[in-house]
Amino acid sequence: MTEKPVFLSYNEMFEQDVIRIANEGFGEGYMGIRKIKSLAADEGPFYIASVSGKAVGYCCFQYVSAQACAESLKLPEAVLLENAGAAGNVCLTRTMSVTNLYRKSGIADKLFSLCLNDAVNAGLPSAWGGAWKIGAKIPMRRIFLANRFRCYGEVPLIWYEESGYRCSVCNGPCRCTGVIYYKLLKKRDF
Repeated sequence: MTEKPVFLSYNEMFEQDVIRIANEGFGEGYMGIRKIKSLAADEGPFYIASVSGKAVGYCCFQYVSAQACAESLKLPEAVLLENAGAAGNVCLTRTMSVTNLYRKSGIADKLFSLCLNDAVNAGLPSAWGGAWKIGAKIPMRRIFLANRFRCYGEVPLIWYEESGYRCSVCNGPCRCTGVIYYKLLKKRDF
């Protein structure tokens, strides 16, 4: 990597790059025009890493209700409230991927850090995310732990129902397990 990446907020000019990166990382059909436009319109940070005017990575967090976060992660809403004390919105680490050429270059760490800092500055009480578990390997584990997230537990078949795509591991509907991580972003108000 000779040219340093530039980190910027999501811009439609990178739409096709983000779709390509997501589909390479997770499986064909994971990201499409409708999904990326929905993510970009939602409340929460969406950052791109660009090299030579081309996106090489992205990270998107969403600010959602505790109920919506619980539904997304297949957890009872009480778990979010009990572990985070969140009565309003929480941060959901929605999706992140970096092209193979730029993996292990620090780009993923920087993208995640930018999104997390925005969530802290927005005053959200907690952040939650699901990490893909491939066999015994959890690719996002290091980033979650480096940012002081705690592991809540595993959810089998977490993405099976939304598998309108061909999972790159399962070669069909996603039967992967998700590992749930969370972090308190501010002290409880009680």
